[in-house]
Amino acid sequence: TTPDASGVRALAASNTTHARGYLLTATPDLIVCDLAMPREDGPSFIHSVRASNEALGRVPAVAVTAFYEDYPPRSAAEFAAYFQKPVDIDSLTRTIASLLASPER
Repeated sequence: TTPDASGVRALAASNTTHARGYLLTATPDLIVCDLAMPREDGPSFIHSVRASNEALGRVPAVAVTAFYEDYPPRSAAEFAAYFQKPVDIDSLTRTIASLLASPER
């Protein structure tokens, strides 16, 4: 994909298999992941990504979810931030900018 006016290049994956394909050739600056996906949930996906590659283990991840019963989800401890759907884009953007600017990266 081509970067937008701010220099951001976003890759969208329709499922975790597709996302893993991207991760074979690129280390993203950040991962945004739904918690409820078919075949593999978000926490399992992020855990396996982190375990598969040391560089990916340091990539911050942001969770989004439509579930309200358990928020923030206890099962998603590996995520740096959580957002309920519908996602407030301004809040998400500020959080992403903060995570990317973090000296821990």
